[in-house]
Amino acid sequence: MNTSSQTHTIAWSAYISAIATILTLLTGILFFTIGQPFGTMEDIVSVLQVVFMIPIAIGLYRLIPSASNSVSLIGAMVGILGIFITAIGQGLLVLGRIDYLTSTKFFPAGAAIGIWLLIVCFLARANGFFPNGLAWAGFIAGAGYIVAVAGLLWGGQESPVFYVGGLALGIGYPVWAIWLGRLLFRR
Repeated sequence: MNTSSQTHTIAWSAYISAIATILTLLTGILFFTIGQPFGTMEDIVSVLQVVFMIPIAIGLYRLIPSASNSVSLIGAMVGILGIFITAIGQGLLVLGRIDYLTSTKFFPAGAAIGIWLLIVCFLARANGFFPNGLAWAGFIAGAGYIVAVAGLLWGGQESPVFYVGGLALGIGYPVWAIWLGRLLFRR
């Protein structure tokens, strides 16, 4: 795959993942205020949200020059592992193979997605691949993933910390992903 088609693939994946994240946030709010069928809809779009992160993680690892290739590789591997685990857990829930309570055991993998976002944004900002605003949007999204997981683990789904983290990632990630897509299409 040439660099132009690779950047277009990453950009389109970022857009789709951003849209799925927005839909996940909206259907999640509707589920907690109205109920079904919005919970099922949230689960389905959350699978798309993370599946389309895979080309982003792989592509950014290849595109972003780094003075520390080992940190870049570890960041990409942590992110991809978190993405796969999250996608598997949500996919099993959508397919009815596990119940909601069992699916929450997969939720801590979201912290790995947050760690990946923090690492990739730090490296991209450090070498000038990302403008500062894009990096900060990624930092907010990455921290949101980590805070949401911490809130769930320490206070359960009723924890305000869980909701603050969810809101940070629900807003920060789409901003980051759309901005990333626009940046890549311009290059």
